[in-house]
Amino acid sequence: MNSMNISLPPAMAEFVRRQVEQNYGNVSEYFRDLVREKIQREVDADLTILESTSKEAGPGPSEQEIQDILRIQKTLRSGEAKIGGPRAVGQAAVERPEGRPLHCCSFGRQS
Repeated sequence: MNSMNISLPPAMAEFVRRQVEQNYGNVSEYFRDLVREKIQREVDADLTILESTSKEAGPGPSEQEIQDILRIQKTLRSGEAKIGGPRAVGQAAVERPEGRPLHCCSFGRQS
């Protein structure tokens, strides 16, 4: 186990001594407990954020959409496609069977 030294003002040191006398075997146990509590609070906060955002998140891309993206990337990398018009370099769009455009960005950049 690693050792650490800490400096506390007198009032805090007295508080720690009282806590150790009442609830802990030694100062190390007290501080380990504080660290565990802090870790748990951070994990709980992270879980709260994940739970709140995952409810609103839609499903990921379908297998067909992934295949469409891979096909577009392959086409762009092979140099068969020319990108122009109002789109930025490195962007392309194709029509999916449902008629909605599938946008792919940030690949196949040409210098």
